[in-house]
Amino acid sequence: MKNNMHKTHKKGFTIIEFTLAMAFIGIILVAVCLITIQITNIYQKGLSLRAINSVGREIMDDMTKTIGGSAIVPNINPEPAFNNITDSQINTARAKYFVTNNISSTRQASGVFCTGSFDYVWNTADTLKGETGATAIRITTDERIFTPKLVRIPDTTRQFCTAGITSISGVSESSLVELINDDESDLALYDLTVYPAMQSSSTRHIIYSISFIIATKKGGININSNGDFCTGKPRPYNPEAVGNEFNDMDFNYCAVNRFDFVARQTGESSEVSGYGN
Repeated sequence: MKNNMHKTHKKGFTIIEFTLAMAFIGIILVAVCLITIQITNIYQKGLSLRAINSVGREIMDDMTKTIGGSAIVPNINPEPAFNNITDSQINTARAKYFVTNNISSTRQASGVFCTGSFDYVWNTADTLKGETGATAIRITTDERIFTPKLVRIPDTTRQFCTAGITSISGVSESSLVELINDDESDLALYDLTVYPAMQSSSTRHIIYSISFIIATKKGGININSNGDFCTGKPRPYNPEAVGNEFNDMDFNYCAVNRFDFVARQTGESSEVSGYGN
């Protein structure tokens, strides 16, 4: 008698099928990792840009309010008749409220802007990073000695607007306001410029045009470049230079923005009222 029982055969994955399946899973995992990294980079870039814009707006608001309430100086310009003003007169008058220490003709190291009630004192990122030839301004308070990024200090006599100033002392810690501190994405100023002021001959109100560039200290920032500020190229550019701090990851932490605004000084003084009398 023949046994007609059916034989059962178990089928499994062949080596080729298993290899293809693993390759497919690997591709999916790599794609997920790349997408996650890209999303993380975009998110970090967004945080850097948000920090720049937030701090920049706070600086503008603080300066606008401070300038607005500061006492009017009778003659911030050499002469009310603008046609008679020379460049020398303009620079002499400007030095009474705005002084800087420069690394070169296009790069600031530090500076002071005196409004008549408060002073703004800053050191640029190049100075904070120890750039050769950068002259820092250090502040001594009743609690510490430090190199500020950007602070506001009381000064009603504009005593700190002195050419070549490197130190400021006699400042109370409680009266000092840090507008950029070390907790904010490692931001710093790269330039702060107060252009020659304009003053109304009738009201004596003073108009300041102010511009500043704020950016991260990372990313090899070069504000003099042609639009590509986060290049990370050594300065001066040398393809064979070593020790360049810039790398691909730093680009995600690199952000730059320039702020331009106008502030009007209308505060009364013993010499000039709010109406120019």
